[in-house]
Amino acid sequence: MWPGMVFVLLGLSCTLVVTTVFLAHRNGGAIIEANYYEKGLQWDEHKAELAKSEATGWSHAVQISRDGAGEGTSWDVLVRLVDAAGETVDDASVMLNVYHVGAPRDVRAVGLSAEGRGGYRGTLEGFAAGVWSYEIDARGAGDAMLIAKGGAHAVGG
Repeated sequence: MWPGMVFVLLGLSCTLVVTTVFLAHRNGGAIIEANYYEKGLQWDEHKAELAKSEATGWSHAVQISRDGAGEGTSWDVLVRLVDAAGETVDDASVMLNVYHVGAPRDVRAVGLSAEGRGGYRGTLEGFAAGVWSYEIDARGAGDAMLIAKGGAHAVGG
């Protein structure tokens, strides 16, 4: 009986190792920042842009909803921009980089179209419901800008 227990424990150990390796590689493994060296060289410029963005006082709100009916993978994204005085920002150029946290290597860039009253709308294709991370780059007249990161929850149905 005891020799059988040794084989059972070895088999269980091998099963756990194979399961661990499978789960570790299921979503592609570690994420490596693209062009990390160039981004490091331009860090001072990036920090200066972030400081300029904070100085403008712009804020944003992101809304994600299913585009149309059904269980498709098309999503409507609405970003609203407000300046420091609480007025809507209608003259910005808005770019959104977004990825689903379950697929962090699949970063999608979409330009958003102005629809008035501070709203900018676009459509994302091929994402599942769940939590998304995003980066917004909104630039207005003059030096006004907003560079922001955040997360949003997309509910299916």
